[in-house]
Amino acid sequence: MTIFEALTKASEELKGAASVRRQALQNPKLDAQVLLSHSLQKPTSYLFAHGEELLKEEVERGFWELVSRRKSHEPVAYILGEKEFFKRPFF
Repeated sequence: MTIFEALTKASEELKGAASVRRQALQNPKLDAQVLLSHSLQKPTSYLFAHGEELLKEEVERGFWELVSRRKSHEPVAYILGEKEFFKRPFF
């Protein structure tokens, strides 16, 4: 699966999870980007520059685990273990 395909599929799944609970996730596309960026340990700009790159199996598996947690409405900051504030990470 390519980076672009993973982002597209994850965004759709997160949108679907929001409608099931009747509670919208604020931005499923951004959530997917942040989670994949974290899984790859690359900045989000990397995702757009390398959209056709194939994901390694272990990276893909880890990404889908993170998406699953987000689908259950767990906050992204809890999933990643940090929250950025004025370009400074807080754990």
